[in-house]
Amino acid sequence: MTRRFEIDAETLPDLPGMMLVTVEALKDLGGSATIQELDEKVIELEGVTEAEQAFTMPRDENRTRVNYYLAWARTYLKRGDALNNSKRGVWALTEIGSAISDLSATQGIYGQVTQEERERARLKRLAAKKADADRGEEIEVMADDGPADEEDWKSALLSVLGKMDPAAFERLAQRLLREAGFTKVEVRGKSGDGGIDGVGVLRVNLVSFQVYFQCKRWKGVTAPLAPPA
Repeated sequence: MTRRFEIDAETLPDLPGMMLVTVEALKDLGGSATIQELDEKVIELEGVTEAEQAFTMPRDENRTRVNYYLAWARTYLKRGDALNNSKRGVWALTEIGSAISDLSATQGIYGQVTQEERERARLKRLAAKKADADRGEEIEVMADDGPADEEDWKSALLSVLGKMDPAAFERLAQRLLREAGFTKVEVRGKSGDGGIDGVGVLRVNLVSFQVYFQCKRWKGVTAPLAPPA
């Protein structure tokens, strides 16, 4: 296999290559992953050796070079609108990221972001100010409208969920579980009603639990389960 990037003690690795493998890893993981899951999958796909994984940053011996530069690869992809990430550190492919299939695409993003970084930062500051102003207006409108708006968005959400194809529903379930703190989320089966079955690992303090889950979709109102006799 031809390597897309290599790690050594001094030189900068091929960031577009790292970006491409990052996209491939996310596709293998169902479209979303925690940083740990993603880094492990990239190392697996690229065949990064133990010697390469042992190289550390000059001023931070607790951080490996491969993890450091993979973080930069994610940053470039995010600035190129190919990835997004949540407050819980779950990274996910966007439509742009899902369409990436070769090195030329990540090279294009890398070049674009490198050239536009300063301008993007300026626009981001302006956008943040505008967002704050818009958010204040939105809060006032929501306060006036009351519960009606809440019901509207709930109905809209249920409509979207009901129309999702099974593959999209599977990716959404994985993403929600990762956002809730699960790792190693795997879908192991699909049921005839459009639901899915799977397993994930949930860590609570120092203890990790293997949790099995089911995700179902029903239309209309469902009756609660009867208590055991």
